[in-house]
Amino acid sequence: MIRLLKLTRSMLLFFLVAFSNSALAKKVADYQCNIKGNKDFYVVFKVTGLDGKYQDMYFSQGSTRRETLWYTPPLPDGAPNPNDGAYIFEEASLDDGVHYVVRIEHDEDTHTSYYYRRLASDADFQFITSKVEEIKQGNLTGSGIEIEITDCSEDNVVVLPPPIPEIPDQCETFPNAAQSWNRDGQPYSSATIDNNGQIIGTYNQAGRIGFNQVTTGQGVYLCDGNECLADDTLLISEPALIGFSPYGSDLTNPTDPLPSGSYSSITINNNNEATFTGTDYEIGTLVVEGSSTLNIQADTFLRVNRVVFSNQATINVAGSGSESLVIWAENLAQSPAYVEIGQLSVPLEANIFSRGSVLLNGWGAFIYGSVTADTLTVQGSAKIQRTSNNCEGTTPGNYTLELSPLTGINLTCEDQSLTFQVKKNGSNATDYPGTIEVTSSGGLLQPSGGSYTPSGSGTLDLTLSQQEVSTVSVTGCLSTDCSGTSVNGSYEFVPQKFALESPKEVVAAKPSSIDIWPMQCNEQGEPAAIPSDEYSGTKTLMLSSTTYVQPNADRNASEVISIKDKDGNWVDAPNNQLQLTFSAGSDSEPAKATTEVIYPEAGSVSYELKDEVCITNDDGEEECEEIIGEQLIQSRPWTFALCEPTGNEISGTSESGDFFKRSGELFGLDAVPIRWVSDGDIAPATPIEVSAFCNQIDSLETKNFYPDLAPAVNVSLEAELHSPHVDLGSADTGTIGSGLEGVPVDGLPNNTNTSGPVQFSSLKWREAGSIKVTASLKDQADYLFEPINPGYRSVGRFSPNHLAMLDEGSDPEELWTQWDYADGHDEFAYMKQEFPHIFKVQAQANDNTPTLNYGLFNNSFVSNLDYVANTKDQTVDVSLLDRLSVLTFSWSGEDWPKSLLIDPSTLVVTIDDFAFAKKAGDSIGDNEVTEPDGPFDSDNSVFGIEVSTIVDGVDFDTLDIPELNEDTNTGKSFPNQPEFRYGRMNLDDVGGNTAQTLRVPLRVEYWDGSSFVTNQEDSGSLFDATQSYCVQTIWNNLPNGADTSAELVSNRERQVSDGASDKLSATHNPAAGSSNERAQVRLWLRQGSDSPQRTETGVDCTSNGSRFTNQPWLHYNWRNKGDEDPSAVVTFGTFRGNDRIIFKGERGLIGN
Repeated sequence: MIRLLKLTRSMLLFFLVAFSNSALAKKVADYQCNIKGNKDFYVVFKVTGLDGKYQDMYFSQGSTRRETLWYTPPLPDGAPNPNDGAYIFEEASLDDGVHYVVRIEHDEDTHTSYYYRRLASDADFQFITSKVEEIKQGNLTGSGIEIEITDCSEDNVVVLPPPIPEIPDQCETFPNAAQSWNRDGQPYSSATIDNNGQIIGTYNQAGRIGFNQVTTGQGVYLCDGNECLADDTLLISEPALIGFSPYGSDLTNPTDPLPSGSYSSITINNNNEATFTGTDYEIGTLVVEGSSTLNIQADTFLRVNRVVFSNQATINVAGSGSESLVIWAENLAQSPAYVEIGQLSVPLEANIFSRGSVLLNGWGAFIYGSVTADTLTVQGSAKIQRTSNNCEGTTPGNYTLELSPLTGINLTCEDQSLTFQVKKNGSNATDYPGTIEVTSSGGLLQPSGGSYTPSGSGTLDLTLSQQEVSTVSVTGCLSTDCSGTSVNGSYEFVPQKFALESPKEVVAAKPSSIDIWPMQCNEQGEPAAIPSDEYSGTKTLMLSSTTYVQPNADRNASEVISIKDKDGNWVDAPNNQLQLTFSAGSDSEPAKATTEVIYPEAGSVSYELKDEVCITNDDGEEECEEIIGEQLIQSRPWTFALCEPTGNEISGTSESGDFFKRSGELFGLDAVPIRWVSDGDIAPATPIEVSAFCNQIDSLETKNFYPDLAPAVNVSLEAELHSPHVDLGSADTGTIGSGLEGVPVDGLPNNTNTSGPVQFSSLKWREAGSIKVTASLKDQADYLFEPINPGYRSVGRFSPNHLAMLDEGSDPEELWTQWDYADGHDEFAYMKQEFPHIFKVQAQANDNTPTLNYGLFNNSFVSNLDYVANTKDQTVDVSLLDRLSVLTFSWSGEDWPKSLLIDPSTLVVTIDDFAFAKKAGDSIGDNEVTEPDGPFDSDNSVFGIEVSTIVDGVDFDTLDIPELNEDTNTGKSFPNQPEFRYGRMNLDDVGGNTAQTLRVPLRVEYWDGSSFVTNQEDSGSLFDATQSYCVQTIWNNLPNGADTSAELVSNRERQVSDGASDKLSATHNPAAGSSNERAQVRLWLRQGSDSPQRTETGVDCTSNGSRFTNQPWLHYNWRNKGDEDPSAVVTFGTFRGNDRIIFKGERGLIGN
């Protein structure tokens, strides 16, 4: 039971504020209803679709808000998490401006709410979905935002929704890989399979499919390795019509999860992703294309009219097996049912029914399941493969049965050993629930009984004996599906034979030693070797043709059994002149020949040796007897070579070699079983390095591994990190990340492509570097008698798909600021002002996830980056790099982090003292002179990074910095662009009475492009006059030329506000004995260590100028002597005492 949401005090405050006081909480009208939460109830309300606007219907108790019964996203900021039970039905599919009526019913006994909806113009409600959620007990009041409640009641409740349509019986509708249905008269059903299409899983693997007409290329074996044939006995009864009404929303690239319901159309394209959260859908047209992804729940039933999955679409179905998804296409009005499957990134596991047509088109159009349709077309390397056989006529659980050996030659006095093995998906079955039924045409089976329970590993061992010369047939099958799993063996019982013990651990193309004894039954009725005095010396034997057992035909006609003769020469079968030498230490010892046998292919084969022994009886007549022997050879491939399908080089690493693929890009690998190579280790658990064999595949491939009737096994791939690795010279060992993707959970059956190789066509690795990929049998299962040696090699180099410029606002790793302007400076910096500047460039896979290994690459395989700063949209654009105070403008591989502990996916550059210089003018002496220009901002300049040396194609995903005065783009701009202003501090000239303290207005100004204006965005620039001013007497009326005592006063460090301050004053200290001193002085407020006045005669910067506020960027060339501190000319004695009479025209009153 899902717990009730307990609203906290903060939640309550949120609801009161967010839902009552905001514009969002506007109600259409004050409609309410009153119900009890412990009762059944229903609520009906009207609503009009409003794109992007929050709407809801909720319950409250008093002033406390409880459950939200229904809402439309987006949720307001601060709303509780819907997963906490505060919200029940989310509605994301209302069309803007369309009027609807909603009815929600609640069944208290089951705590289940049911959601119905109809267009306002329709009469009948349509069931949308249901949800189990408790409702708060007690008296509840219903209210709504942007809705109109029209009815609510505790009476006449609950009318349960119509049941979700039951998925049709799978075995009735999809008994085999492909079929159609019976119908009266024309038109007939038809299937077309072109020369590259395949259907695997036909009835009894015989190539017959349930259509009235089948068209293929002449003599092409495309159905389970056989010719595709129409068989109307396999037609099913036509499935009943399943009605549906797909008249909901039309959606394109929906971002919210889509619940069960009715939709007119859903389109997912342009590398987008959508998720179906329910299991029952009615959709008019469903399109997934353009490298997009659709996630579907297990046991989902899609009722559609038209479906198109193509162009690298990915359909992820939870669970496993084709029955997890059923696509059911019905005709709709004048639109025939149509299903099209094009190139997919991974095979689609589904059963598909279409009242009309199904088209599978092109490589990657792989269906793991079954198709039932009126018209079926399979073309361009498309494939239907039935992966589960769980219907009548097939084996529940996909069990199969094997018998070994299938043939044998025995003396009439010895037993034939028989082994039955139950398999499941190519491995020994450990969970088979039935029995093995065994019968024979003669002889005696031990133990007897006919019905046997296999061991826990699916094995049954029997013996067959027959005391008369004859041939005995043995038949076995699984009780759960006798007709679909039958196996047969044939065994000869003879008076003499050659005993050829089958060699153990035969590996394709590796010679094996064998001993050959002539045998007979002795007088005691026991098998005994023929003594060497009766059979010895060089014998010329007949070597029969090679008999192919598993598979029952050879894909490589030149590959046969060969036996080494007495002279050490290999003799190929068949041959009637095989000479072997039989010998023994004494006449009474058994005769024996020792030689070697070799078979260069995979699978089970047998051959016979025959000799005719003739003697002359007492009557002088020649009597001849035949000695015959058979040997079964079970030969496994040595290992798997791993090759790129198109022959591309794939041995690159993070340290050397060539580029292969981008991180996250699909790629393919062929697992190719190969024969033994001289000196190769054959211990099954020993992995073999196989990178050298791809250029020898034509001579090494064991083609008999692939046919349907070859031993059934599944091939799988595993991967581990290869590089970057400290053992290869990297600074640190990287990460495998999410690992190798695209490998089916159960691997791929060896007969996925019956002409080979085993193709893993939808692999993906989202990291960078190289991986060590190993091909082996799933779970190291046995191939005939033991596993195949795993084959491994490195695969690479994978390099990032692109570089991305991280944004401080969306970087999930940490808080940082790209342009860390000084406090109080509102999104700008002054030219020449130093401040921290940070940018982050991240290497990413094609799904925009970081590739951590990139920084650990050899430096030469990392793209080089350069800083870019240009003007833009000017008559002639220029670089601004010469205005930047940066130690370096370039970053290479050595600058990336070299440890996983520091996230080597991301180059983080921090420039603590970044500054944009003022435009330099002609200096005056040793004094710097700058000229106003700018301001520089996003309107007329651009700052960012460009890839100056592109390695492996690793560049920014999009380029938006134009090449200087060109039409092409060359770099990536920073997400946030800076603003630089030419600034200065300005002090007004003032005048007043002698000995008066005068306020000196102070402004911080910047050049706006035409004039200096007060910088109202500056509330951070500082000033402090304490011991921070210089003074120069311009004139006074003191005798003897004494200097006037004047000073600047701020009392403490001050800060401008909106670019100005009135906290700076000038004070006059009249000379002793002079009550009416008049004077004019210049006072400089120090803003930097160097300023021209400090070296001028008559300027006192020593007495009170030992300190300064370090803001040299506020210097300006005020007096044409170079950039200097701001100053004010202050006149004391402008008025005569208290008469307030201006001394007009008096010489020297106003200084220059």
